Amino acid sequence: MRGHGAGDMALVVVPHPLGNLSVEEARAKADAAFTDTLYAATEWEPTAELEVSKPPYPAERFEFTGTVEEANKLFFDKGWSLGLPIIPPTTERVEAILKGTDRKPDEVLWEVPPRKGVLTIELLATHAVMAGCKPEYMPLLIAIVEAMKDPDFAWASQTVTTNPTFPLIIVSGPIVDDLCIGYEQGAAGGGNHANVSIGYCVNLIGDIVGGSKAPAPDKSTLGQPANVVAMVIGENTEAEPSWTSLNIEMGYSPETSTVTLVAGEDISNMNIAQPDTAEEILKVIAIEMETIGPNNSVLSRGEGTDVALLICPQHANAIAKDGWSKDDVRQYLFENARIPYKEWVLNLRTIHFTQPWYQQWGPGDMVPAVDSPDDIIVVVAGGAGAHSQYLSGFGGSAVTKPIDW
Repeated sequence: MRGHGAGDMALVVVPHPLGNLSVEEARAKADAAFTDTLYAATEWEPTAELEVSKPPYPAERFEFTGTVEEANKLFFDKGWSLGLPIIPPTTERVEAILKGTDRKPDEVLWEVPPRKGVLTIELLATHAVMAGCKPEYMPLLIAIVEAMKDPDFAWASQTVTTNPTFPLIIVSGPIVDDLCIGYEQGAAGGGNHANVSIGYCVNLIGDIVGGSKAPAPDKSTLGQPANVVAMVIGENTEAEPSWTSLNIEMGYSPETSTVTLVAGEDISNMNIAQPDTAEEILKVIAIEMETIGPNNSVLSRGEGTDVALLICPQHANAIAKDGWSKDDVRQYLFENARIPYKEWVLNLRTIHFTQPWYQQWGPGDMVPAVDSPDDIIVVVAGGAGAHSQYLSGFGGSAVTKPIDW
């Protein structure tokens, strides 16, 4: 509210749930809210004033004397951290991180939704210090922010929903090795300093600068660990078959490093150990994509929502051995990952039946899990083993940005 320039608003609170109600329950909620609604419409007047905004640069300084433990308690109590330990962002540490970029510290990168917190290069460096990042990570962090603020990525809707959404961050190109981004065994887990610290920094920006923390305005019903440390992986081009790497697929040269963000919502791990042909492997993946629980399978449709297939080297090479390209993979999954209409509609809300995209399907149809083959981002990542992962999406398109490295 304040982020959009309003000091006060006439609000009527109607408790959840709002869906799956009987007529009697809906009427009871309406009756309970009627008096407040009438007052808001006829008598309410604004009383609160907007606070005078402080200039975004230079960031406010304060003196603190105490232990690291005491500093962490202060930051958590003030709402400046997410519960994981932080490194206190002293002036000296922030200045050291700023040496990783030639961008001016007073440059405004983004007004981060929903609070519209002003993110300067200096403030980005401050949170990079807190998350344990190194100076050389700054160009990648800047590119990530550029992708997050792209309207096609739709960050504003992702960060306040009841869905446990998170940005999947895929790094491609020479920078993967230069920064030691994890891309082999356990790439999306712990043990990779760059992946973890960058992922933590990204969520500090969203939740502290953007103000998107539960219970409000982030309304995630349960949340998930990726809401604290965003998922960061490198593309495993060393184990990749004769496929085009993601940075080239997105229109850049092999020498150009890129970062691709996908609006992730759900992670499904697929242990496909027995099948060893392209079609057998992809059939298992298609069955996983047919699940109606993930949001993209049902609700985020007709909006260009992208999904991601993180395919392990064993599966990728088996598929490529049969002569299948990435385009073949995408086309097969589009044609075969389909949901019977009678099951698909189980998770639809009444509002969807009035929208053109949903009206094209009817009883007897098999509804595709994605809108088009191009909505499936395919990237080779991980190490030995027969585990690939599928990430459903949430209302946003994948966005790729070059890294000024």
